Amino acid sequence: MDAEQPTNRIQSNSKTYAGKPTVRDTRVAVEHVLAMLADGATPDELLAEYPFLEVADIRACLSGRNRNDSPFIGGMTCAISGG
Repeated sequence: MDAEQPTNRIQSNSKTYAGKPTVRDTRVAVEHVLAMLADGATPDELLAEYPFLEVADIRACLSGRNRNDSPFIGGMTCAISGG
């Protein structure tokens, strides 16, 4: 498991994607990852579609959904295997 804190994988920049939280140095919005998972995509499907993402990135997106101060969308659960 990646020792990096999940919050280090999520960034917000007012110049990228209207300041919405994105995964690391990508233009992939956290809300996009969560919406795809909510629509039934598996973590493996996301990793195949976005090969630059890592399992830890998906975990970081999911972990933010439970924080009260988080701008992430929530209300979903997803099992993610190793990586």
